[in-house]
Amino acid sequence: MNITLKDIEAIFKDRMNINTDSMTACGHHDLKRNLVYKVKSGEHTFIIKFYYKYHKQIRELNALHYYVNTPLKLLAHGIYQGIEWSIYPYITGYVMEGCLQTMPENKKCELFKDFGSKMADFHNAVSFQHFGDWVVGKYSHISAYQTFMINDTERIYHNIEKLNLKPNKLFQEAIGRTRKAYNTIETLDEVTLCHRDLDGRNILIGVNESQSVPDNKATSYQLITFLDFEKCVRFNPHYDIINLYRKYFYKAPALIKPFFEGYDKLRTRGEQYDIAFEFNLLRMGLDIASWSHHVSKCYYDETVDFLETMMTEDLTKWRI
Repeated sequence: MNITLKDIEAIFKDRMNINTDSMTACGHHDLKRNLVYKVKSGEHTFIIKFYYKYHKQIRELNALHYYVNTPLKLLAHGIYQGIEWSIYPYITGYVMEGCLQTMPENKKCELFKDFGSKMADFHNAVSFQHFGDWVVGKYSHISAYQTFMINDTERIYHNIEKLNLKPNKLFQEAIGRTRKAYNTIETLDEVTLCHRDLDGRNILIGVNESQSVPDNKATSYQLITFLDFEKCVRFNPHYDIINLYRKYFYKAPALIKPFFEGYDKLRTRGEQYDIAFEFNLLRMGLDIASWSHHVSKCYYDETVDFLETMMTEDLTKWRI
C-alpha cells in the first residue's frame, strides 16, 4: 500500500480542514491488514486507518452506526487513490491483552464481568431479519441459517481434508462428532451485530492504579470500548461468546462464571445456546485450524490443543 505522510496530511486538510503537527505509525503494519497512524493536531489526537481489503470499511461504518454506546466515533471516511480510509478520535487506554499477564486473578474476574456486560450491550444494539455481510449478494434471510451453516461447515471439512492436517485422527473424529450434531444447529430467533474478533487485542481498558499499594492489588480496571469492527457482520451473537472459549475459557475456566454474570444480566442467551453448544464449539476449533496452519504454527498448535481438550472433556461442564 503506497500511502505517504503527505497523503495523510492532505486527507486531514481536505476532509477535516485540519493541519497536522505529527504522524506516528502504530499497529502491525508488517501483517498487511491495515495501515494505522496516530495523528496530532494542536491539542487533538486522531487515528486514521487505511484498509488493505475492500468491504472492511463498510463493516465498521455499519457497526458504529448501530452501536452507539461507545466513545469510538467515526469522524470521517472516504477513498483515497482507490484505498478506503476512516478517521476516529484517539482514545487513551491500554490494550487488554497486554494487561492480562500481570493482572491478579480477582481483577481478571471483575474485568470479565464487565466484558460480559459490554458484549451484551453490543448484541442488544439492533436486530435484523437477515444474516451475513453488508454488501448485496452476501446476506440471506434468517430462515436460511441452518442450510448455510451446514454448507459452510462442510467447506471447512473439505479444506482440512485437502490440506491433510495433522493429527489426522483428531480432525476426523472432530469432524464426525460435529456432523452428528447438525440436528442441533439452531433456528435463529434473532440476528444481531457480531464482532467476530472480540479478544484482548481489540479491547481498550482503563487502569486506575493505587499509589499506596505497591503490589497493585488495589488497582481497578474498566473496559472502555471495543475496537476494530472491520469483521463485524450480522450474525448469530453466540459466535462472539464461543470464540472466548478458544482464546480464554479453556485455559482459565474461572473466567466463565463472571463473564456470564455480566452478560446474562443484560441479555438472555436462550435455550438454543445450550442445544448447539457442542456443535458451535467444535466447529469453531475446526474453522480456525483450517486456516491457521498457513498463518501461524503457534496459533495452529494452540488450536489443536484446544480441540484435543474439547474432544476429551465433558463439555457440559463448560456451559453455565
